[in-house]
Amino acid sequence: MELQVTRMVVVRCVDWPVMAAGMPLGDPVAVMDNHRVAACSPAAQQEGVRVGQRKREAQRRCPAVQLIPFDSQQCRLMFEPVLTALEEITPRVELHEAGLVGFPTRGPSRFHGGDRQLAELVRQRVGEVLAGMSKEYGSSVQVGVADGMFAARLAAAANPPPSTHIVEPGASAQFLAPEPVTHIDNKPLVDLLIRLGLPTLGAWAKIPEADVTGRFGYEGVKAHRLANGLDEHPPNLRRPAPELTTSTRFEPPAESVPQCEYVAASLATRLLSSMRSNGLTCTRLGIEAETENGETLVRWWRYHGAALSADLIAERVRQQLDGWLRQDQANRPRSGILRISLIPDEVVPAGGDQMTIWDTDDGQIDEVSRLISRLQTMVGTGTVWVPEVAGGIGPSEQIELVPADSINLEREAYSFRLSPEPWPGHVPAPAPARVFVSPARADLLDRQGAQVTVNGRGELWNDPTVLVLGEEQFDIKSWAGPWLDDRWWWDTTRHRRRARMQVLTNTTQAFLLMSERQQWWLEAAYD
Repeated sequence: MELQVTRMVVVRCVDWPVMAAGMPLGDPVAVMDNHRVAACSPAAQQEGVRVGQRKREAQRRCPAVQLIPFDSQQCRLMFEPVLTALEEITPRVELHEAGLVGFPTRGPSRFHGGDRQLAELVRQRVGEVLAGMSKEYGSSVQVGVADGMFAARLAAAANPPPSTHIVEPGASAQFLAPEPVTHIDNKPLVDLLIRLGLPTLGAWAKIPEADVTGRFGYEGVKAHRLANGLDEHPPNLRRPAPELTTSTRFEPPAESVPQCEYVAASLATRLLSSMRSNGLTCTRLGIEAETENGETLVRWWRYHGAALSADLIAERVRQQLDGWLRQDQANRPRSGILRISLIPDEVVPAGGDQMTIWDTDDGQIDEVSRLISRLQTMVGTGTVWVPEVAGGIGPSEQIELVPADSINLEREAYSFRLSPEPWPGHVPAPAPARVFVSPARADLLDRQGAQVTVNGRGELWNDPTVLVLGEEQFDIKSWAGPWLDDRWWWDTTRHRRRARMQVLTNTTQAFLLMSERQQWWLEAAYD
């Protein structure tokens, strides 16, 4: 019988960004990333703070919460001792993100006497490392063992820390059945499944695979395999040909991490080009670094095929070398980097870019993603920004810029097609074509030449007939609104009351005006 799944151990350090920042778990703390809660301490969770909440919602639930910015570099560097401890148990540790790692049980489980003994050993070792940072951190470890990375990850989170949860071989599908489909990392697919009346993984898993292939395409097949307790890709993955491994030597040896990162970007471009020409994409990549004295460090990274890019690989090289150089005296390298190798350990056919029932473009997302990746390679990570739908009342608040390397461009591009959440006072569609960075002063006058005013309930005292913008004057043919924007009424220092109106002039130009403290401003224009 063909093996259908790889049995995995997953180690999860609960609320890792909070611990990486050195904050007490007994205090209400929330780590903020892109204006949303990325992690929060148990004390904050008891007050109602949750991951994904916006800043003001977290503060409303817990006024005493401490808000600290997310530091991805600090999270990765602080996690290095945990990786070192796990690599003493097995060399096949796969790093998914800081605070979450996994590795196959085959080999380590036999050596240590079974899955349960292995899981307890892992929890003990990682707990000791975390306790070295702070005694209270030692009890924040969750370990899960199951068939497949997806099921093992949910098994790790099944019980409060510190805990181990073992799903018996062959029982992953049964374990996953009652879980919601929201665990699948594909929002357009998840939204569609919920609308189709398939809210749980068990209900989704019962759909025949042939029907899934025909209607949902490649992404749907991967999600269907996960719901059935299988690997995302069949485990009889093609072993890459030896010539796919790419390496470079430094003459003389490199002494700085930025130098290695720059070369790694070029190396990654060669690797990805070679795999594309062979119709392949990589799901598990090894990065090996060797020093002049023969010291080596190999680390394995798990990827979704669509997320792999030259810039991301270069960033992983930088993370790996930076963490290696910052270890204690006994574990850090004693000479410069002589060689870097990229080793594609698992590859699958590159068939994941076909159109599915929610796709409406013709490959433009891929074009934009490749362009942004090239820009990041040239000017560095964190320097290229992209717009993201943020939600808000005013037009300038509904789109914000975020670093391109902080999101999955292929996946997040779908979010631009989603309707924003309802906001009281939100200006209705259509959206203005131009939003001015600095609103211009305007005068909105009635028939007698008096300024149009808005009362505290958002009602006009007099009807607008003339709009004055600098030296230009327009007659108003029609208007809509006002929409009242009354914020922070409970805080006398932050309270703001504004009103917005849409006006159409006799020149068929349309404008969005905003009134605050009885003064009108030109906020946006409709072209």
